[in-house]
Amino acid sequence: MNIIARFFYSIQALLKHLPNQNKDSILGNGFLSRKGSTLIVGPAGVGKSKFAHHLAYCMALGLDFLGIKVNAKTRVLLIQAEDVLDDLAESVQGFVKHTIKSDPKGVADLESNLHMATVEMVVGTEFTKVVDQLCEETKPDVLIIDPLVAYMGCDLVDQGAVTSFLRHDLASVVRKHNCALICVHHARRDKGGPMVDRAYGGMEFSAFFRGILDLSGDPKDYRSVRVKVTKRQRQLGLKDGLGQPTDSIDVKMGKDAVYWTVSDQYPGVVSSSAGGRSPKVAPEEVARVITDAKARGAAEKEIVGEVAEKLGYSRKQAGRLVKRPLMKKASG
Repeated sequence: MNIIARFFYSIQALLKHLPNQNKDSILGNGFLSRKGSTLIVGPAGVGKSKFAHHLAYCMALGLDFLGIKVNAKTRVLLIQAEDVLDDLAESVQGFVKHTIKSDPKGVADLESNLHMATVEMVVGTEFTKVVDQLCEETKPDVLIIDPLVAYMGCDLVDQGAVTSFLRHDLASVVRKHNCALICVHHARRDKGGPMVDRAYGGMEFSAFFRGILDLSGDPKDYRSVRVKVTKRQRQLGLKDGLGQPTDSIDVKMGKDAVYWTVSDQYPGVVSSSAGGRSPKVAPEEVARVITDAKARGAAEKEIVGEVAEKLGYSRKQAGRLVKRPLMKKASG
């Protein structure tokens, strides 16, 4: 039997390694690096493809995307199966007009750094052969596959087949070309269980992908989406309007064009990832309510109740706000 060991690591080398200075980091603080992988998961119609495509545009230009830090301009190969020409054109046009304001330099960089290809009628190992060829031609830093299910060619609940495709066929191409991998995938319809396991097909998806972004829609507004980091939250480094770490952001698609904006995390707005959507309230207003309650000698539990009642937060959200260092400092 041939046993393949890729690396042997010495303890001294690991002690000297600086994780926060990873030169191969592409997104966040090592959230996505070369030879690493990220899964974008969500139900049908939530906007996974549009989200992934606009992330690709931002990576090609070295622009941060909805609070996600993009560390440098990267060459991106986007392989997709479902969008027709009209869809692709609408997406690019919305980004160029609303995000980079039709800047000629930005358009030129998109042309140079982004390669989009529609690949059809190949699955499994035949698909990965095509990916290998496209990578040879385009030399990407990041490979995006949208959607993954279109190309696997196996029963997604067959863990052996899924493992073979992800960890052998696809991972071999990623390692050969020293690029990062982002895949778009569907979420399970059934409810329950941890968010990290929502990918349709079982545990191997949440195990293989190093980072996971879970998209969920708002039933009251089809343009609103919550993006939750369900794996490697710390490495992505999302911040809310007060500069505090958060594991989710609420974003919104444009009304008359395809582009994304942060809906309630812009500077000066307090938001919370704790249960439900956060109301839009200036930090000064939250601090005022807390200060007034403290002046009356209210206990912390009472202060939480007042923040929730007066400002429209859930008690869980209010509790998190009251305990935040910046809120305590602002309210004296």
